[in-house]
Amino acid sequence: MKESMMYRTSILCDCVLSLLIAFSHPVTAADAKQPIPTAILPFESRGDVQEEAAQVADLLFANLIVSEHVMLVERQTIDDLFEELKLSKAGIVKADEAVQVGKLTGAKLLITGSVLQVNDDLYLVAKVIGTETSRLAGASVKGSSNADLGELVEQLAAEVDKVVAKKAKLLLPKPVAVDDWLASTRKSLRGKNKKLPSVTVAVTEQHVGQQTFDPAAQTEIERLLTELGFDVIASDNANSARADVLIKGEGLSQFAMSRADLVSVQCRVEVQVIKQSDGTVLTSDAETTLSIDLAEQIAAKSGLQEAARKLVKRLIPKLAK
Repeated sequence: MKESMMYRTSILCDCVLSLLIAFSHPVTAADAKQPIPTAILPFESRGDVQEEAAQVADLLFANLIVSEHVMLVERQTIDDLFEELKLSKAGIVKADEAVQVGKLTGAKLLITGSVLQVNDDLYLVAKVIGTETSRLAGASVKGSSNADLGELVEQLAAEVDKVVAKKAKLLLPKPVAVDDWLASTRKSLRGKNKKLPSVTVAVTEQHVGQQTFDPAAQTEIERLLTELGFDVIASDNANSARADVLIKGEGLSQFAMSRADLVSVQCRVEVQVIKQSDGTVLTSDAETTLSIDLAEQIAAKSGLQEAARKLVKRLIPKLAK
C-alpha cells in the first residue's frame, strides 16, 4: 500500500513537472517565422489580353496559398471591398487606392501587376507593395503568347515568393518596440509642459462565432495611456463621468483563413474621442489588422491589441492639444 502511494505520488509529480515545463515554454506562432498578411489585387491588361489578365490574380492566389512567407486575404474579401469602394477590377489601381485596400484588409503587402503582350511574347509582371511604406519590389516571367497560362503563373508565383522572402524587411516598416515608443512619447509630452486630460475608455468587443472573454483593445488603450501619464478612470467607476475625455467605440474580430497549424483573424477597432463637458467629438478613427497565430482566440486578442496600439499613436496628438 505504501509503495503504491509512493508510485502514484511519483507519477503525479512527473505530470506536474511536465505541465510546468510546457507552460514555461509556450508554443506560439512567433516561434516560427511569421507569414506576412498579403492581399492579391487584380492585374491590369496591356494589349489584347483582358481574358488572361482576369485569371492571373485567382491563379496566383491558388499558387501562393501554400507559401510559408505569406498569409493571404480571401479573394471574396477583396472583391467585396472593390465593390464597396467602387474600384476598377480591371487592374488599374492607383497608389492611394492600393494603400486604402491594405488598410481596410489589414494586409501588410499587396501584390498586383500587369499582363503584357508584345508580338508573340506574353509577359506577366508582378509588383509587391508595402502598404505601410509604399516601397515596391518586382518579379516577372516571360512566355510565348500561346503558352499555358497556368504554368506561367506558377513560375510567377515562385518568383514572387522569392521576392517576399528576400525583401520583406525592405518592404515593411522597421519595427519599433512598444517600450521604446512609450519612452520617446513620454519625453515629448513632458516637453510640452501641459496638463494631460483625464480619460475614460469604453470599447465593446465581439469575436464572431466565439465568446469574448476580456476587452483586449480597451485594456491595451488604458495601459498605454496610463504608461504615458494620463489619469485613466475605469469606465465602470462612478467617477468616469467626471473624466475630461471619453474614448468610446467597438472592436470586432472574425476568422479569416487557416493553413496547416496557423489561423488568421481580421480585427477592426473603431473609436470616437468625445469631450465630456459638452459632448463635442474631437476625432474619430479606425484601424484594421490581420493577425496570425496558432489559436483563433490568441490571434484575435493580438490583432485587437495591435489595432489599439496604432490608434493610440494617432490619438495622442489630439489628446495632448
